[in-house]
Amino acid sequence: MNADAAVITGAAGGIGRSIAEVLIERGVTRLALFDLDDKALVAVAGELDGVEVLTAVVDVSDRAQFSEAFAAAVERFGRISLMFNNAAIQTPPPAYPAADLDAVDRVLDVNVRGVVLGTQLAFDHMSASGGGSIVATASGAGKVPMPNDPLYSATKAAVVMLTRASAPSFEVAGVRINAVCPSLVDTPMLYRSVAGLPEMEAAVATMAKLSPRAVAEALVDLGLDETVTGETPSLLP
Repeated sequence: MNADAAVITGAAGGIGRSIAEVLIERGVTRLALFDLDDKALVAVAGELDGVEVLTAVVDVSDRAQFSEAFAAAVERFGRISLMFNNAAIQTPPPAYPAADLDAVDRVLDVNVRGVVLGTQLAFDHMSASGGGSIVATASGAGKVPMPNDPLYSATKAAVVMLTRASAPSFEVAGVRINAVCPSLVDTPMLYRSVAGLPEMEAAVATMAKLSPRAVAEALVDLGLDETVTGETPSLLP
């Protein structure tokens, strides 16, 4: 694929930052980085050499905010051919069904609504501008139940099915859509999700984990592979 520019959500986190680094190594030098953490975005952008970067503070569940940022990326770069729907959160303790309803709404909004919006924005642009590739960071929890956070598991299952179900109609329009389903990833989000839960903290400490870099490489590989669509491969350490 001749990648024009890429948009990455959740770009200030471990996987998002790694996606940017891998893309640069693969020759993609125009990046739009979206995240809620303004300071972290500035830090990430400052570490990326030899690349043109646009940063935007974006809540992916906010349609107007997300649309405005995506439009700004299109105006800046002319064409977006890669979209990485990477932003996600886990349910803060207590887990569902004891979770506060505001927390439930927030997890659903970021993990499902955010991916749905990002996918639609990218599809509308790509289908009218020569095609492109959309990749989501799903999770192994979207295929195998995650009892300690069933809400997160359900949202990732939604991402998996959105990917599979969208692929046929997207392909007709020249747009590919895929997702990667990693197992545990060594990121701050993983440790925040078990903070204050001694048994879970101890269990997570002993489990094999993927590096953010390994996940990013799998995501970028799918994004650049013009022969693949509708796939949701699992990724293990």
